[in-house]
Amino acid sequence: MAAAGSGVAPDGLVRACAAFGVCDPVPVAITPTSHVYKVWQADGDAAALKLLTEAGHEELAGARFMEWRGGRGTARILGLSGDAILIEWLDGPSLGDTMRAG
Repeated sequence: MAAAGSGVAPDGLVRACAAFGVCDPVPVAITPTSHVYKVWQADGDAAALKLLTEAGHEELAGARFMEWRGGRGTARILGLSGDAILIEWLDGPSLGDTMRAG
């Protein structure tokens, strides 16, 4: 796994991009639970690729719930594969930034 700020992609990045058919990953965030990239789908739409760290595996339950919701009240889950989650890209501040701002 890459250290924060190292610019080195985690081992699963190439595998996840191939599994979801996305390309051109751009790092967006590194947190204790995940590495997040903005990626591009074959149709040209952006998506968020979230690679979970060992500390982030509990997020899979939330991703499955979001997938079940089908975009109703949540971002759409476009794919799940092992420790990788592909999520619809939503422009604007992150949820964490919004919460910290009150």
